[in-house]
Amino acid sequence: MIRSLGIVRVAFIACFFVLYGALLLYSFVGGDPHERYRVQARASGEGFSAEMLSNKRASTAVFMDYAPPSRHHLLGTDEQGRDLLLRLAHGARTSLATGLTCLFTFLVAGIGFGVVSGYFEGNWRRVLVFLFNLVNTFPILLFLLLAVIIIDGTVHARWPFLRVSVLMLLLGLFSSPKLAELIKGRIASLKEATYIQASQSLGLSPAQIILKHILWYECRPLIIVQGAYMMGQAILVETTLTYLNFGVEYPLISWGLMLRTMVPDIRAGRHQGSLPVMGMIALSVFFYSYLAALLNDLLEPGRGKE
Repeated sequence: MIRSLGIVRVAFIACFFVLYGALLLYSFVGGDPHERYRVQARASGEGFSAEMLSNKRASTAVFMDYAPPSRHHLLGTDEQGRDLLLRLAHGARTSLATGLTCLFTFLVAGIGFGVVSGYFEGNWRRVLVFLFNLVNTFPILLFLLLAVIIIDGTVHARWPFLRVSVLMLLLGLFSSPKLAELIKGRIASLKEATYIQASQSLGLSPAQIILKHILWYECRPLIIVQGAYMMGQAILVETTLTYLNFGVEYPLISWGLMLRTMVPDIRAGRHQGSLPVMGMIALSVFFYSYLAALLNDLLEPGRGKE
């Protein structure tokens, strides 16, 4: 039973990476995601032929809106005649980029704040603990919405890509106290350990003790688990903000932006485009949460059972 469960877990993770990797590859080789495909309508109204699908520039052509899945467009086309699979692939690339941006800030700030507040004494420690409590008091979404207002009123017109980048940086920064507090607690339990005191007696610098003995050997599983969980949260927050018109904008493509343009179709009961998008959002968030739980069981089996 345990072996079968392990095979299922590995298969699920492998399938997700293959799917995500295929989407990323297709986003680079699939062409222009904003291209509106055109076809000529048959007089009999029986759909589209191969000749029509290849005729994109004919003067008498009409846009191929809401085309069903075919060998030319595996998921069909959207309300403007754009290839849904290609746009879904570009949305995967955007979600990965925004997730990694948030993850980088989350790890750098969380590890830095955690080490300073946990290993060193003095005023820096008290200031950081106060900031942790202050940030945890306010909802993160409120900070993000205030940042959108400031960006849109200042530099948004000059750098339209700046908004989502700043939002992901702020999300990682405001989420970092959670990681910092975990690292701080781990360091507090290790400062009196025999091997830490022995390392200090041998003349090792604080940097060597922190990087090798504390972060690498003791805190590495914790950092990996929290990083995996943060990736899922970043994708969910970015999608939500974009759906509410506070995140990604044209010409970038995001799953949240695709859903926002499909609202009239969803209300009309037309789910051809929305189901794959919602499925990828749910699958991505579930995968990273599942991966975090799995890594916690594998890397910290003793602590995971407590």
